[in-house]
Amino acid sequence: MTNRHLHLIRRQILLLILSALAFCASATVSRTLTPVEEELLGLCKESAERRDYRALHDAAVRLQAEAGTSGHGEAADYGLASRLYAMVMGYLAGPTDELYARVARRVESRREGKDDMATGYLVLAMGFYEMTCGRDFNKAASSAFRALRIARSNGFCETETRALGLLASIYFDRDDKEGLRMARECLRTAEKCGSLASRYSGYKTMAAYMARFNKFGEAERYADLADSVITVAGIAGERYYITSLRGDLCFRKGDTGGAGRYYQKALMESRGSGPEAVWYAATIYGSWLNDQGRYAEAIERLDEAENAMKGHKAPLVSWYGDLVKSEAYSGMGRYREAYEAHQRYAGKRMALMENEKEFKSLELKYKVAEQKMENDRQKIEVMEKSRLATVVSAICAVLLVVLVAVAVVYLRSIRHYRRLVNVNLTALSREKHLRRELAKAIDGNGGGSGGAATDDRRSSRADEIYRRLVGLMEEKRVYLDPALSLDALAAMAGTNRTYLQEAIRISTGLTYSSYINDLRISHAIDLLTQSDSAEVIKTLAAASGFESPSNFYRRFKKKTGVSPAMFRMQAKEGDAEQEG
Repeated sequence: MTNRHLHLIRRQILLLILSALAFCASATVSRTLTPVEEELLGLCKESAERRDYRALHDAAVRLQAEAGTSGHGEAADYGLASRLYAMVMGYLAGPTDELYARVARRVESRREGKDDMATGYLVLAMGFYEMTCGRDFNKAASSAFRALRIARSNGFCETETRALGLLASIYFDRDDKEGLRMARECLRTAEKCGSLASRYSGYKTMAAYMARFNKFGEAERYADLADSVITVAGIAGERYYITSLRGDLCFRKGDTGGAGRYYQKALMESRGSGPEAVWYAATIYGSWLNDQGRYAEAIERLDEAENAMKGHKAPLVSWYGDLVKSEAYSGMGRYREAYEAHQRYAGKRMALMENEKEFKSLELKYKVAEQKMENDRQKIEVMEKSRLATVVSAICAVLLVVLVAVAVVYLRSIRHYRRLVNVNLTALSREKHLRRELAKAIDGNGGGSGGAATDDRRSSRADEIYRRLVGLMEEKRVYLDPALSLDALAAMAGTNRTYLQEAIRISTGLTYSSYINDLRISHAIDLLTQSDSAEVIKTLAAASGFESPSNFYRRFKKKTGVSPAMFRMQAKEGDAEQEG
């Protein structure tokens, strides 16, 4: 086998480009389908993956009719494209050319609208027809380039994969290394999409290219990956192609016997996959037989390939079979048949060569358009970055205003708390001073003549009890005992609870509980202002004579207006300002 065998591989790459066309748009279309259309769409996808083109065609016809009734234009377009694909791929009898014209008119009618997913797979269906039935790779490339532009402009991963695969197959036939770049992009995009059909397309294309450039290890690795996807996805109709590719690899490595076995096995597998599959497997097997000098067998296989395609349009590379036949007849000494076969080959090749200049022009236009798209993308990125910078600046300005507002509110609250602390400290200081003055006045009255200052014995008794009470509080600090009770304090002051409550009320205007708690709060304030230790806050309630910390905090805040921690902080700041 020589390098010319690989012309046929390009044909098989093409056959897969749209093999998952149903899958390409199913996720997008299905969001607005009726239940019947959902079912028909699923049948289309399953049939395409199984290569059951008759079932695909029937489901597509029904889907098109159902979508026409419900008004789902995108679903109707999908049915139309699937019908064309099924007829071309399965070589089904019917008005294929007329169906292609309908697809072309539908694409033209959408030209004024948005290039969406429906337009993408309609254009791909046209490209498949143009490559297979129209035998015009120039038009096929034009459709593929347009589909690629639509896919990249709108982020349609599946459509991009198939457009790249179609272009890779065209470049493969032209022995152009530009196709290898497209094949790599096809695989990279397929792996990003994640679908089995897309990955199989990428693996298959890369295996063919690696074989083309004699990178046998990589070709076998990609062939193994494609084979594994066939097993998982159940694409039995593609098995013959991978088997045939393994035959190519064996032959190119010098394993002639292995190559023959693979080619023969591929032919057997193709007989259950449709006429085009038989044409491919028989043609490439016949080419190998011709290289081995087995001319009669080669002609027999090539005749089988031609018979498989009777009633169908010949593949674009059908010239290859005529070339091999010419060589086989020549080897057998049948020169008249060899000449006739060569004439057929030359005529088909000349028809293809006429499109070469157009293809070059088309390729240049595509590259210019691709560069323009890249420039537009960069402009959009610059605009997005500028917009992002503006948004970030606006957010920063808003945050700055919010921070300034929070800072103003915080400073005002700090000043408010500071004023509260100063007021409380002043009030507590005056309260202590008044208590001392009251105690002195009581002592002075007790030392004078009884009845000289007042004849009110009740007031005199209250003053005496309060004087003893003040002494207990200042000398023994009995108010620090959390268990201190009214009865116990009355016993300490040498009176009963009634007289003690009366003395406290007459002298201070407070109840017993308020009087004791005020003393305890004053003691807590002394502890806060005299110590910097953090542990003071934790033990402050117990050290001030309160049984419950919650009761202490509640009474402290009611008395001072702030929490103990805030009180100490503000008191320290006030002292620091006075020192400064």
